[in-house]
Amino acid sequence: TPDVLAKSLHFVIDFDYNPYTPSKNIPKGKSKIKGIPDLPKGFEWTPEYFFHAQINLSELAEINALNNLPKTGMLYFFLNPYDGEGMVHYHDVEIKDLEKAYPDCEFMGGDEREYNAFKNEEYEFGFKPGFIFNISEYEDKVPEMLPKDIIESLKQLFNAPLKTNSAYSNMFGQPWFCQGEDELDADSDYTHNNILLFQSEHGEANIHYQIDRDDLKKLIFNEAFVTFSTT
Repeated sequence: TPDVLAKSLHFVIDFDYNPYTPSKNIPKGKSKIKGIPDLPKGFEWTPEYFFHAQINLSELAEINALNNLPKTGMLYFFLNPYDGEGMVHYHDVEIKDLEKAYPDCEFMGGDEREYNAFKNEEYEFGFKPGFIFNISEYEDKVPEMLPKDIIESLKQLFNAPLKTNSAYSNMFGQPWFCQGEDELDADSDYTHNNILLFQSEHGEANIHYQIDRDDLKKLIFNEAFVTFSTT
């Protein structure tokens, strides 16, 4: 029905990278997952919170149809894998003022396996905007269900193509849940009031960093939170 289609429509930005091939010699300030971050001078690292990703917001400025993020600065995502907590930092800083930093293993909890998994490999990524109708089992059938003129109008609105499958590493849209947990509250206020800032896999879990819509408008990124789903 039109109401179902309207509620399921989402603008999304997928992360374009090969998760099986680590990057080398990533330029300072580029968007990337894991590795050693490029941080503002004097950044205070929280114990046991591993660097998960950084996003250079200037790389999104021309493609973010939602226009809901600053056009400059860096977003940083940190994950505590021991208790499933996360945090997001925003710094409006110039690339020249960034420096690489990483605490030692003991500061990060002493788990060498986890420490190496986050620090020793990094993945530079680009961005692929699109829009999708998140309707379970019907995403790939939307092109057949909708009139072509509506699809073309949406392409012009978002300046992006229609996607027919959900990604596991992206921003905006709906978090991906392995066990279908999202279907339980797909129409709840909780679901519609939160914005997905970043999601990516770690081990056997999919990690989602979310923020309340009003907090995002005020750029209160320290109110962001993490949910996750495991296989």
